[in-house]
Amino acid sequence: MKYVLITFLISVVSICSNAQINSYTEVLYLKNGGIIRGVIIEQVPNEKLKIETKDGNVFVYTFSEIEKITKELNADIIESNNSKSNIIKQHEVGYKSKGYFNATELIVGIGSGEVKRIGYPYNDVKNNSQFYGIRTSHGFQVSSNFAFGIGTGIILGNYDDYIPIYVDLRFPFGKNKIRTSLNLIGGGMLGYSSRYFINPSIGMKIYLNNSSSFNLNLGTYTRPISVYQGAPVTYSYPASYSLTDFLFTDFLISLGFSF
Repeated sequence: MKYVLITFLISVVSICSNAQINSYTEVLYLKNGGIIRGVIIEQVPNEKLKIETKDGNVFVYTFSEIEKITKELNADIIESNNSKSNIIKQHEVGYKSKGYFNATELIVGIGSGEVKRIGYPYNDVKNNSQFYGIRTSHGFQVSSNFAFGIGTGIILGNYDDYIPIYVDLRFPFGKNKIRTSLNLIGGGMLGYSSRYFINPSIGMKIYLNNSSSFNLNLGTYTRPISVYQGAPVTYSYPASYSLTDFLFTDFLISLGFSF
């Protein structure tokens, strides 16, 4: 049993030594400027040595031709270590930077300030606008700091119901799990009286994993709406209606997910 244990220990030491040796390449720096990498297979002290390169060639040099002899890690070991380092780095910081982009969000809008009557700057009224809906964008993430897409959805409000068709530009910045995002969404509307809108916002992009994130944005939602206004019936005149354009600017909250 004692001899078996000794044999086992010698084998382990030998394997470890060979692994250590195989991890390094011997390098000859020649006085003429040449550099030879390989394994020294024969050496006569103070006279000459033979070195075998990776491709199987054998070279003989006298010590008078050699400037110095060193060892360095094999290129395969260095490449492997770099690959492992990159994998670890991507695992830690490798949030999505390219590929298909989707953002689906619920939105809620609340009127703020006054409604501007277009063409009548001195006749503004309080903005009582309220709306909610859902929208979804599909496109391409160009880098970790820019994504764009086109989208649609459905919006229901106290002034109008419509289907938006828009361009979605997003500019998240930072390298952490929680990032700040500047966004610009704008386009047309398929509805009874609405025509176009623009929605700039700023918010947070919180990564749930390497590609999916939760989004929370606050911004403004500006759009013109055409409204028919009527004059009441009087003894002298019948009721009359006119189409008036108003400019609404609402406070908007959007929350949802992207991947």
